[in-house]
Amino acid sequence: MTKKKRRNHPLDNGFAIYLRTSDAEVQAPERSQAGQRRVIEERILAASDFPIIEIYADAYTGTSADRQNYQRMLTDARLGKFSHVAVAALDRFGRDIAEATRAIKELSELGIKVVTANAPDRDGKTAMGRFHMNLELSLAQLESERIGERTREAMITRYMNGEWPHLAPDGYINREMKTSEAPASERLKYSRYKRWVELDPEQAKVIRFAFDLLLQDRLTLNDICEELHAQGFRLRNGRPFVKIEPDGTRITAKTTISAIFRNWFYAGWVVTQNEYCHIPPKQVRGKWEPIVTTEEFEKGLAILAKRNKNRMPAAKQFYLLQGIVYLQEEIDETP
Repeated sequence: MTKKKRRNHPLDNGFAIYLRTSDAEVQAPERSQAGQRRVIEERILAASDFPIIEIYADAYTGTSADRQNYQRMLTDARLGKFSHVAVAALDRFGRDIAEATRAIKELSELGIKVVTANAPDRDGKTAMGRFHMNLELSLAQLESERIGERTREAMITRYMNGEWPHLAPDGYINREMKTSEAPASERLKYSRYKRWVELDPEQAKVIRFAFDLLLQDRLTLNDICEELHAQGFRLRNGRPFVKIEPDGTRITAKTTISAIFRNWFYAGWVVTQNEYCHIPPKQVRGKWEPIVTTEEFEKGLAILAKRNKNRMPAAKQFYLLQGIVYLQEEIDETP
């Protein structure tokens, strides 16, 4: 691996300010970007004569280095556009200790000093300074991982209570209200918002009609899409069930409609399988109104399974010498 070369020309004296909030912190004033800038100005800039050269701000999770302005700041640092980087705390660089350590090390090798508002006198070039920086980054990563654990625990609790903490499928709407607006008996059950899922009055009719067509067991998935298209129905995102290309080719949304027919959500069941929670069908009843009954849904699954079983696979011949031996046909060009 080629070692990065230290800059040979002088840096422009001045501060780059980096601000970051994650989506979850947007409404927390003490963690807001305005709050970060205030403490940077009070504890760092007030004691320096260097100007502010650029302000870089991201509203993105610190667990990822793929932040537009964070990467732009590093690029400008390599160009020598500033001599100092000011942040409210090291966890604003990120909550991945490996990435944050790498970035700080690179800035140091470029001759750029990282100054934090929570410890403005800390010298990152000394062993003790680096120790405290690594300790702070380790604590930031630990906090991030614990937040993730609590989030997963809350997700599992909501699953087991028959709630759906994700975007509801087509035919349903996600609703929410502030906890302060909820009945007194429910305020202690939620944090800031009460969230639930309910039927979409218009799209629920589309999904129900699609299931009715399937349960007749006479139309293929392509035919069902054609019938939905003929009725003027569309998917929630506005996409038609049949897209007609300029040359007249008809492309149906059969993959989407197939996924709908296999989604237990429409029968009112919580079903999930991910790295932290596995709930099989017919174990946890959802707190939303189903579009089809469990019996109808299982009948639809049986219809799809029967069709898949009876499907004739395309014949495919395999020859041992294929791609090795070729037959060249001589063409008689005699008039």
